Amino acid sequence: MADRVSKGKILINQMKSKSGFIRFFSDEKIFTIDASHNRRNDRWICLDADEVKPFMKTKNPASNMVLAVISTEGDVMPPYFFQKKETVNKEVYKRVLEE
Repeated sequence: MADRVSKGKILINQMKSKSGFIRFFSDEKIFTIDASHNRRNDRWICLDADEVKPFMKTKNPASNMVLAVISTEGDVMPPYFFQKKETVNKEVYKRVLEE
């Protein structure tokens, strides 16, 4: 945690001293179709155990990867949805950012 705070302070100082300096922050996220299930936290209040619906989990659920980019100037790139089974390497990443 202390490392994050020190890096954050350095980043803020750099942004203050270099006014024409633009940084981009990007994040990728893989969304899956299946609902999340936590056996320890999910509780059911019922009189009969048959009232509890079974939780079905797919072996390989459908998923999709999304990329979002924000700049220090406040510019926001609309989310980019990658094709199914598309491998993301530096060429694909660069192509998406240039579009």
